Amino acid sequence: MRSVKVIEPGMYTTVQDAGRFGYLRYGLPPAGAMDRRAFHAANAWAGNDPNAAVLECTGTLPVLEFSHPVQGAVVYPDHFQFLNAAAGERIAFPPVKGGYRVYMALEGGFDVPTVMGSRSTYVPGKLGGFEGRVLKAGDVLPIGPVNAAARAVACEPFHYHDVGRGVCIRVIPGPEADWFDCRGLNTFLTREFNVSSQSNRTGIRLNGPALSFCSKEQMVSSGISMGTLQVPPSGQPIIMMADHPTIGGYPRLGTVVEEDFSLLAQLKPGDLLRFREIS
Repeated sequence: MRSVKVIEPGMYTTVQDAGRFGYLRYGLPPAGAMDRRAFHAANAWAGNDPNAAVLECTGTLPVLEFSHPVQGAVVYPDHFQFLNAAAGERIAFPPVKGGYRVYMALEGGFDVPTVMGSRSTYVPGKLGGFEGRVLKAGDVLPIGPVNAAARAVACEPFHYHDVGRGVCIRVIPGPEADWFDCRGLNTFLTREFNVSSQSNRTGIRLNGPALSFCSKEQMVSSGISMGTLQVPPSGQPIIMMADHPTIGGYPRLGTVVEEDFSLLAQLKPGDLLRFREIS
């Protein structure tokens, strides 16, 4: 059986696919690839099913050893490269530049068990992926059989325009947007924020000028989804991401448009961003 051995795991490497859907009512978020655009491109270049499981690498990439010859694709924030490994070959990959997450697809996909219809890792719940956790040295991941009918699909190269230098994220007003006073809303739409080191797959926490409220109402916990922008009493926004909780008790100032999720996924601690309201 074809497999990959993890020699060095990288900073935060997990197995992810398109996500686990239909379980929000049970408190289980979709998880899945943070950058869906790069995830789909990796599988397309590898000639895989669009939902095949890949490695999502955060910050740094793993060092891997391949048991058999294998081909695939590695998609960085600013470029991609084809992978052609020989049996017994050990490969270290170049570092991430101009973003934060890299997606590695091998022909056949990573053949970890399916849990609730998905191979995605949900670390807070310790399920899916490889033993429900981030990868560590010594792990051996099986690779699925190659689909003889599949063929690599050419995709246009893409990059995220040096996201670390600041991006503009589009937001639709949320249900509690009117809980913020004019000063708070003006601050949100005109000032720059930076990504906190406490950010993760659950949510992107922002540092910047505190947003001020005009309402002292106490909110009843309500449903949230990927892209929901909550504001706790500190006034520092939090953007929900792939491993988000399914309900929250902080005012929902807005929701990021889905097309900008990939930009959010490539932001690392210290990166800058602004917001623009759309209807």
